[in-house]
Amino acid sequence: MNKNTNNHTTSVVAIISHGLSDNSSSSFIRTMAKKIRDLSGVIPITHDFSFARKKLTPSSNLYIEVEDLKAVIDESIKKYAPDSIFLIGKSLGGLVSLAYRRKYAQEPITAVFILGFPFKLGYPPRLNLLSESNPVLPDYFSEYRDLLRELKVPIFIVQGDGDDLGDVQECKELCGEFSNCSMEVIDNASHGFTDVYSINKTFYEECSNLVADDIKKLTNRTG
Repeated sequence: MNKNTNNHTTSVVAIISHGLSDNSSSSFIRTMAKKIRDLSGVIPITHDFSFARKKLTPSSNLYIEVEDLKAVIDESIKKYAPDSIFLIGKSLGGLVSLAYRRKYAQEPITAVFILGFPFKLGYPPRLNLLSESNPVLPDYFSEYRDLLRELKVPIFIVQGDGDDLGDVQECKELCGEFSNCSMEVIDNASHGFTDVYSINKTFYEECSNLVADDIKKLTNRTG
């Protein structure tokens, strides 16, 4: 677990989980942690899932990854006794955050953020579809309806309109069915929040700003 400290007395923790193809040292995760660290009284915590540390594939039902996240959350609660805990996950990390909330519904999670919703992979995510030339997609609408129906915590989705794993209109349709779900769209952003038209441009700052703004609203923080 990597603590990104600030100079304020903190009672709010934001746990940032990476996606399938990156880790806690990636530019995206570091940008997000810096933006959260700038909020008064909010401490960002980054970590690496076991599959990233061991260079393995994630577990098929995300069981191992959920337990990885639980260990980080438990340590954070023990160390900081926070009033609020935010789970921020990029792509697969967002799904792990949802799965954690489903399994441990009694834990004091304030909100879950999914940054790049890999909607079309279904739930649990069929990661094998990423390598198939003509993948047969699951009934992902029904699978995510069933999942979100169980979750009463606020859910925030940030999606690029060029995300090939989660069509914006479909994501909006799903999110619109649940009063606790809201969604922001970043124009021209890919699944990894790079520019679909320019390999040298990213939307890491824009995505981080949207997350930070929502945390400020929910906690009355400044920054």
